[in-house]
Amino acid sequence: MSEKVRVLHTDEIRKIWFGRPTGHRHFRLAMQLADGEILVFPEAPVAALVRAYVDVKTHPTRRAVELEAREAQNRKKDFAAIQLLETDRDEGEIQTFLSDLLAAAEASHDEAV
Repeated sequence: MSEKVRVLHTDEIRKIWFGRPTGHRHFRLAMQLADGEILVFPEAPVAALVRAYVDVKTHPTRRAVELEAREAQNRKKDFAAIQLLETDRDEGEIQTFLSDLLAAAEASHDEAV
């Protein structure tokens, strides 16, 4: 795997803030890492992440889901044209891909140490 893979562990996160900034219509999630870096996420990817989590966690048979950025057809009012939407990728394939990502992150971490 040629991509750089990093697993963000809970002990690497110092704080998380979630809310609607003054003067804005949409929510934001901000995350401060232990090294001081702050990541800010718009509402749409946070909502997609929550949707994927709830779908897999609460579904009696679903084991994995892949979301991909693409144009949403017949979207609701105030929704952006580009959305993170579910793909048809096989759940087993997604689970294998996630396992490969974790292995790559571990190997990358071992090389750095």
